[in-house]
Amino acid sequence: MELRNFAAKIAQSKKMSITKIVRKVFEPRQKDLEKHLNQGKALQEAVLSRLIAKAKDTEYGRNHAFATIKGYDDFIKNSPVNTYEELKGAIDRMRHGETDVLWPGRVKCMPNHQVQPTISQSSFLSVRMVLTIFTIAADSTL
Repeated sequence: MELRNFAAKIAQSKKMSITKIVRKVFEPRQKDLEKHLNQGKALQEAVLSRLIAKAKDTEYGRNHAFATIKGYDDFIKNSPVNTYEELKGAIDRMRHGETDVLWPGRVKCMPNHQVQPTISQSSFLSVRMVLTIFTIAADSTL
């Protein structure tokens, strides 16, 4: 209620409508949304570049020549799609505190995650690693 009174006073003093006031408040967010709509590919390429640069000195990054990757095409050539079983050893090493395996530094958050609900054995996935994978895989048309 107080915000409405404040907005009404501003509207009266500057002869602005509520719509114009709200537009001014939300204009920066609208520009952000338009940037994501119109420049989605470029934004995703920038995220991919940052993630690759961050992971290039990890064991996985060195094994897959992340330092030589210049764009998405290089990334898909150098970085194969892996199954959980192929990465399980590296994930276990990270879970036990080893650093710079799949992601730089020591991964602090390794939640218990059931990969295949029909199998009783639990697996562990790094939240950071999962977010990285989802970010990279979000748009296969990069």
